[in-house]
Amino acid sequence: MFSLGRVLSLCVCHEDTAEVSSEVFFQSVQGDFSAVEVSPQCTAHKEQLDELFRSRPYLVSKEHELAFFIDELVASIASGNADEAQNNLDILQMKLDLEEKHIAAAFNKFDHSGDGVLAKNEVTFMLDYLGFPDTQEDVDKLMSIVDTSRDGTIQFDEFLRYVGKVGGTGKLFEIRRQQIKERGGFKGSISDPDNLRVALQECGINPEAQAHWRLTASESELDSAAQLRPCQQAAIRHIRNLAQENHERALPELQRRVQNLGHTDTELWMVLAWIRELAPLIVHINLDKVGQFFMKDTHYRNQFETKTSGGLLKTSAREKWERGLFGTAYDDAKPAERPKYGVQNIWNDPRGVVGARQYGDSYIVLKDFRLRCTLSPQDSANLPARKLAVLDYYAHVLLEYSDKELKEAIRVAEKGDEKVGDSEMVVEKWGMYKEAQLHGEIDLRKHVDRLVANERHRKQADWVKKLCKKNGWTLTWMDDMRTQLEDRQSGVELDVKQWQLRCIHLARYPYTDSGCATTEGRDTAEAGSCK
Repeated sequence: MFSLGRVLSLCVCHEDTAEVSSEVFFQSVQGDFSAVEVSPQCTAHKEQLDELFRSRPYLVSKEHELAFFIDELVASIASGNADEAQNNLDILQMKLDLEEKHIAAAFNKFDHSGDGVLAKNEVTFMLDYLGFPDTQEDVDKLMSIVDTSRDGTIQFDEFLRYVGKVGGTGKLFEIRRQQIKERGGFKGSISDPDNLRVALQECGINPEAQAHWRLTASESELDSAAQLRPCQQAAIRHIRNLAQENHERALPELQRRVQNLGHTDTELWMVLAWIRELAPLIVHINLDKVGQFFMKDTHYRNQFETKTSGGLLKTSAREKWERGLFGTAYDDAKPAERPKYGVQNIWNDPRGVVGARQYGDSYIVLKDFRLRCTLSPQDSANLPARKLAVLDYYAHVLLEYSDKELKEAIRVAEKGDEKVGDSEMVVEKWGMYKEAQLHGEIDLRKHVDRLVANERHRKQADWVKKLCKKNGWTLTWMDDMRTQLEDRQSGVELDVKQWQLRCIHLARYPYTDSGCATTEGRDTAEAGSCK
């Protein structure tokens, strides 16, 4: 339980009431604290807090992410400061409302069938995705604890209480976020929240999608998308609207196809999660050609700016193709506002994407692009817009993968292990790399995480290091990249012992349907449960 001693050891009410010790408040927090006398000015605040504890008993825990705000509110009630109590109550309610929106987004993330409950296969995916043990025994044990209605599913109110007992969505997604962070780091937002929300909606990223991304993405990902120019926002919005519908149409057929290949829905969902959150977005480069420009310039530029290309250098053709993809979004755009092009390293190959090496045998790894890229199943020249996807609506593109490509993607993403893959093995014909259209600027210092340099450049190592230092990049030689990826192959998972303790904690104080705490079954979970 949270300790008010962490806030202050003694709170004194206004002179019209007796002194009230924080410890008295602490002892009364577990349930009814109507017997505790406080200043009349704070009676309403105490009653509202009491109701919060009755309806959400998990808020009592000092492990919950909102414990600090609860401590602040209890301390202000104990001191009899009505203005401060009201301010703290407003802050707590705002934080709680936001947290419960995040919980709803998390529930929807796992409810792939959209039927409003989490079935056993969806719980299996949830545990796998979150980095928790996910054997059948683990799934059964968790459901026996969380499924208080005993209907064989986890309903939303049961999920809400489960996340509360875990300590909040931040703690629920802690391991997944750690896995993502290891690929590029996390930065906080520098945007005003209201302006950020509106700007993301201009990109077609609705509030529900924003809530989904906030569960796992760095705030800088959202900031980066919010800074797009109107033409770029229009392009992303156009594709998101098409992609959501095409994704939903393709998903049942994709599920059947994956099952026919001998795999499960859980494995499919892990592939989609890998593509959405982890598979790197990269740009292949020829260091011999572009290195000198990167040494002088501040940005990676498109062919409209440089008048050069690793592919077809014909701006009129590119204008036609981009109009076919993005409608009129870029008709009046300045050269620098037009898209750049890269690929997604779906197969986690340390060489990058072998099928795209005509553009260069080294590559840069991008960051803060996941919300401002669109993607295609192949080179996008002459493709219709309906073929494009965004990372959170991708099923229709995955459906176009060859069996060989799909099987390798499943193998790489299985169990969240980030296995090293082979992009050369899946190449069947030119142009079938998984292209990424990159919208907005590529600032060499802000939007590039690292340079993965081909081994042949070791003879120019000093120059390559100087280039990386100038732009603030991590330098990784290609052979070292393989070693790093191999070392990461086991993924990031919760320790089995920690999982056992978590299960015991969950089972110790189950909740009734009303949400109130009960001691029934307090000692039913034994050491070794959920192993």
